Amino acid sequence: MYTRFARFLAPLILAMIAQELSAQFLNGGMARVPQATRTLAAFGLAYGLMSVLSAPLHQSRQLGLAMIDSMAQLRTGAGVIFVSGAALSLATMALGGDGPGRWLVEDLHEIDASLADQAQTALLWLVSLPFISGLARYYSGLLARVRRTEIISAGSLAAIGVRITSVFLLIDMAFVERHTPGDGG
Repeated sequence: MYTRFARFLAPLILAMIAQELSAQFLNGGMARVPQATRTLAAFGLAYGLMSVLSAPLHQSRQLGLAMIDSMAQLRTGAGVIFVSGAALSLATMALGGDGPGRWLVEDLHEIDASLADQAQTALLWLVSLPFISGLARYYSGLLARVRRTEIISAGSLAAIGVRITSVFLLIDMAFVERHTPGDGG
């Protein structure tokens, strides 16, 4: 019995440890850009806004794990997550644009225009994350329900690989290397 329990938990524990280490790798990569303080501030603001918007989808794992008992419920649950994720991704896109997005990012947070530009660019890069995250959480709940934690762990490790690769690919992009004279960043 304990062996089966350990085989169920071991991949999840490994994936969680790797996920925590990947966040440090991402932060370390951003700390190496020319304007590290500004880049971290812009990304932090953008990620925080996107996280607040996508918070309703954080429970989608529990939806998949505990509330799906039939094919009809499976389709309904997937539909709810699909529509919610798409709507929250559109809201993230709106924050990356002019009008209310500009007001919220620049005026409400009282930051300068160049930092707001960077934050809004980061928001546009994060547009798909609420949608993908919601579906990933939902399906990981379904997979945990049928005790397929190795698939969840493989998916988590693939996501970590994408994050690390993204740091290397995006670090040389113009919006990351933008320099504003006198910002000391």
